[in-house]
Amino acid sequence: MGIILGLLVAIGYGTSDFIGGVISRRIPSITVVATTSVIGPIVLALVVIIETNTSHINAPTAREWLIAAGAGIGGVIGLSLLFRGYAIGRFSVVAPITAVVATLTQILWGLARGEQPSIIALIGIVIIVVAAVIISQSHAAPDAQTEIAIAERPALKIELTIAIGAGLAFGFSGVAYAEAGSSNGIWPVLIARSVFCLAAVLIALAAGKRVIASRPNLGPALLSGLIEAVALAVFVIAIRQDFLSIVSPIAALSPAFVVLGAAALLHEPIGKMRAGGLILALGGLLLIAVG
Repeated sequence: MGIILGLLVAIGYGTSDFIGGVISRRIPSITVVATTSVIGPIVLALVVIIETNTSHINAPTAREWLIAAGAGIGGVIGLSLLFRGYAIGRFSVVAPITAVVATLTQILWGLARGEQPSIIALIGIVIIVVAAVIISQSHAAPDAQTEIAIAERPALKIELTIAIGAGLAFGFSGVAYAEAGSSNGIWPVLIARSVFCLAAVLIALAAGKRVIASRPNLGPALLSGLIEAVALAVFVIAIRQDFLSIVSPIAALSPAFVVLGAAALLHEPIGKMRAGGLILALGGLLLIAVG
């Protein structure tokens, strides 16, 4: 069940990230983050009310409140960086690198906590590390020393820096969700998303940007936030039914949907090297899943 839920999370995250990334090319990314964050607490509050009335759950402890709040902070930092990366760079670079870094962070934490994935899963971990290197080097290959390739190197470094930062933030957030308690239902997600929303709004105000997107972008931004909130709730349910080191890689298949969307709808070129690296990364994630 954890694998199936992880796949649903991947589809949800990929769809939400693609929509938000497209909007971030029109308006400031922090405005997109703030707008998408508004709907999450509303939806999750309804889920908590239903859950409280239909099943027995414990109220979060002070420690769990703090951990959940940390998950929210990590989430807002990660999503802000991710959308910024999409705004200035290529989906096919930012999405997979972010996912790989986030996945490795969560896998390493799971291993440190005593989880014991199989040999096949460990091989998959090595493969996605190699894939990340291929993806990050695909525009700076030695045999591509053209003026265009040279000009792209600074931009690629910025993309990689943003993607790695986003991945670390998402990885931290995922670990925090896993540590926030398994007996209090969706409460940790509601707490995290409420903190996420508050932080996003404050950052937008401090930056002098709009908190809510204007009408042409409002609908898609709210849709992105709704899909992400549902996917996040499913992720929390999934990591309570299976290893974090197993569910996380499945959820990290989301870049496939982002990259495919960018190629199909935005006509973004992927390139043979990056396509190969992406396929290798997805193969590694699948090994982790079946392992």
